[in-house]
Amino acid sequence: YKEYKYSPISCPIDLQTNKFSKEEMFILEGVWKVYGKYGAKYLEKMTHKEYPWISARKGYEEAATCNIPID
Repeated sequence: YKEYKYSPISCPIDLQTNKFSKEEMFILEGVWKVYGKYGAKYLEKMTHKEYPWISARKGYEEAATCNIPID
């Protein structure tokens, strides 16, 4: 989804004919209800405040490219 940058991402699947289990759909719908109202930039800022992101970026400038996997 990198090519979308900060643009909205259209849904690539038809949710009426998906192959997710009921439990998976329950989780996905819950995530959507909580986070679906936010834009990409806000979500990015949220994740960049979390420890895994901060840890993986340790020693890198804010705008520097980093390919360290996040645990």
